[in-house]
Amino acid sequence: MKRTFLRILPLAVAVLLATSCSKDENNDNAVVNNGQETVQTKTLPISITVNQKGLSKLGCTGDMGEALQPIFEAGDKLAIYNGASLLKELAVTADNISNDGKTATFEGEISADGLVDGQTVLTATIGTPIDAAQTAESREDAVKTGCYQTAEFTYSSEGNEIQLEEQNAYIEVVWKNKGGATVDFTIDNNPVSLTLNDGGQGWIVLPAGQSVTCAILGITEAKTTEKGKIYGISRKFVPEGYVDLGIVDKNGKDVYWAVSNTYDDKAWSELTDVDKIPMPTKDDFVDLWNKCYWQKGNDGTNDGFYVFKPYADTDKNTNNSSNHEYSTTSGDPYIFLPAHVSNYYGHFLSSTYAYKELAYGKEFEYVYCLSFDISGGASDVDPSRTKNVKDSNVLVRLVWRSN
Repeated sequence: MKRTFLRILPLAVAVLLATSCSKDENNDNAVVNNGQETVQTKTLPISITVNQKGLSKLGCTGDMGEALQPIFEAGDKLAIYNGASLLKELAVTADNISNDGKTATFEGEISADGLVDGQTVLTATIGTPIDAAQTAESREDAVKTGCYQTAEFTYSSEGNEIQLEEQNAYIEVVWKNKGGATVDFTIDNNPVSLTLNDGGQGWIVLPAGQSVTCAILGITEAKTTEKGKIYGISRKFVPEGYVDLGIVDKNGKDVYWAVSNTYDDKAWSELTDVDKIPMPTKDDFVDLWNKCYWQKGNDGTNDGFYVFKPYADTDKNTNNSSNHEYSTTSGDPYIFLPAHVSNYYGHFLSSTYAYKELAYGKEFEYVYCLSFDISGGASDVDPSRTKNVKDSNVLVRLVWRSN
């Protein structure tokens, strides 16, 4: 929530009554006023500091990382109202905004005429109210479009400290690999189309209290938005024929694994760089072994291993066993790695080059492979073993990486 502290410094409103008093000539003790009343109007010096600490965050269907940080700019104005009457507009200038762009000090004066100490209710407000949802391509644009804060306070000559409150709500969508896509929302029964930027992100600003649904993002029951809240909706785009085992590569990209295997008997030297892009690296296979649970099985044709994503780190021990009973029909994400060759050995080619050697007058070329012996159990899986890729008994398991 945005916090704005307004300090009204002590005020001295001086009403000076200049009179000249003397007894009349009849000496009857009557006072004769020989002067005129003079009223000097004082102003109320104020200093208003806006400290931006970020809006609170509420995950709608996912968590969204860091808090929103609106940026104040020179020309932003905070207004003080007495009822419907504007008393003063105070502007941010280049001199009173902090270097990080997130805090600003408003300074100025307002007339104290008509203000009653401890009784007059004033209103401080910054931004412009909106009456319908608006879309934006970035957090900064969303705040510039929809940032609207207001609060009432009772005037005190001893000073006031108040907290402005954000009146709008925000929706942030992050959908990996869906840059440029249009996501259709229904907000207060009105259609709102949000086009995601190249990074698969988009923003909606809407007045608090409006209801939101979005079938494609899984929000089928209407959610009523609250002021000052950010509703974060995170989605992954998993291509058809791939599964998300929850593995992230060393570059921070999600690795989605192909459900079915492909067979490639071409020599490594015959593969182009484009051919190698969808192939797992050595590190991918190491992660598959270290981060997933392996269960021996048969897919109806071959012996091999079902590879599942563990529910939690504590659910898996060093032998890749688990306290959880996995099943291919339970909805757990999994892939099947067949031994393929005589239903005994499994060799899966990676895209990570190992070395070449000359032997017996021939050149042998090796890359890192995932290799296992089905008779020995999962503990024999060796992601670092090299394999002569001119050997035709090699499977290729394709992957897809997120943006």
